[in-house]
Amino acid sequence: MSIRPTFDQALREYRKLRPEQTASPFPPECYESLTEVHQRVNDARTANGLPCIPICPKCGFWKGVRGYLRFPFPLGHPYFGFAIPCPLCNGRR
Repeated sequence: MSIRPTFDQALREYRKLRPEQTASPFPPECYESLTEVHQRVNDARTANGLPCIPICPKCGFWKGVRGYLRFPFPLGHPYFGFAIPCPLCNGRR
């Protein structure tokens, strides 16, 4: 069983990949980031007179929650499918 990589390890490995290895078959407009989803939630909260929930700028999770990131590693890569702990939410490890 593999051990989950740290953010720094995953970023180093990701930077080694060629662009065609990380290309998505779907256009970018098909995706909605977690930050965008949480921003819509905060907009709705504001419209209803509720306070906004702070969002982590790196992973898009709400602050106070242990956030994770996914890198688009190609199928077969040792880090494929891993949720990488956000260095801001989880503390740098």
